[in-house]
Amino acid sequence: MEFKWIQMSLFLTALLHFTETKDKGRTVRDGGDVTLICESLIQHRHECKFTTWAFSHFTNPTAAVELVKLGQIGDDVGSKSDRLSVTENCSLLIKKVSEEDVGRYVCLHYPPRGQQELGTHVYLSVVNTAGDKVQIVRAGDDVTLTCENLIQHQHECKFTTWTFSHLTNSAAVKLVEHGQIGEDVGSKSDRLSVTEDCSLLIKKVRGKDAGLYVCLQYPPRGQQEPDAQVFLSVVNMTELKNDDEVTLSCSVWTHKDLKAEVKWLFEDKVVDRRHHGVNTSKRLCCADVTLRPDHLMFRSRYESLQCEVSVSDKKQLFPFRLKHSDTPEPTTLTKLTTRTTTPRPTGSRATKNGTQQTPQTPPPTNNSPLYFQG
Repeated sequence: MEFKWIQMSLFLTALLHFTETKDKGRTVRDGGDVTLICESLIQHRHECKFTTWAFSHFTNPTAAVELVKLGQIGDDVGSKSDRLSVTENCSLLIKKVSEEDVGRYVCLHYPPRGQQELGTHVYLSVVNTAGDKVQIVRAGDDVTLTCENLIQHQHECKFTTWTFSHLTNSAAVKLVEHGQIGEDVGSKSDRLSVTEDCSLLIKKVRGKDAGLYVCLQYPPRGQQEPDAQVFLSVVNMTELKNDDEVTLSCSVWTHKDLKAEVKWLFEDKVVDRRHHGVNTSKRLCCADVTLRPDHLMFRSRYESLQCEVSVSDKKQLFPFRLKHSDTPEPTTLTKLTTRTTTPRPTGSRATKNGTQQTPQTPPPTNNSPLYFQG
């Protein structure tokens, strides 16, 4: 009994320490599986008998439950027992994740002799794609992501934290922590800001900004509020000249768990093979139109050509435009004589008439998309 009391005391100490340190975030889709890695493991362990995993649900962050006790599934896990297992490296595997799994996980080590060691701290978020908000924005534009679960009357958004998970990476990065721009945002820092209502403003959106954004509310006293999740998809357009033809492309960066579709519309009708003198093709979340420069569709592209982007159950139209400006400018890409599948980077290049700007181009898919998922 005394040992158990000491152990629970260590759990509470670990969880309190957890709230004061930078936790690692993981995001997983509802119904998916996730493995939480236990770092700082004791070497030469036998069947993880020195390892214990503690969990606190987001509605009661100070109440700890032993999911794994000295390498074995705990007695108090209830219906979770058939979904939990310990791997060979003492990581915690959770199958068919649901909302009841949202919260903090702490890995602890109890060596036979010596001081108890505090290992991994992880906050697990669960994504339910059916009920989450989707926003679609054009590359180069600004976007404001609203925190739907906002606690009212907070000073300088001190209760608010924003995290971000990239398209194919479930590891979450803290963009905003307690109302302040995080330390790990890198070059994004000058493009991020928090509005008066604690929304996240992203300026000059880029393809790498597409992914999952989660707004978390941490009141000083009381239960943590449920997460508010926003999927951000980013649309990009390019114009590629090759000999006597021009290819117009529209693509979207979107989260791998969302279904996306891209179409070209001319005068509100879908562009397809029925249009004379036009060739069309579709790739993963990308639609291309190839035609001659003297074609009516190309000459009136800024007035009548639109890209229709559908992500999940949201549909949005984007007039053809290559650059983020009030007045579109006919910026083009000129293909090199050597054919290659590698996209041209953003930047400038020399031409006979001066310097020509090359717009941002999506990365190659290589049959194994890193950025695109349709």
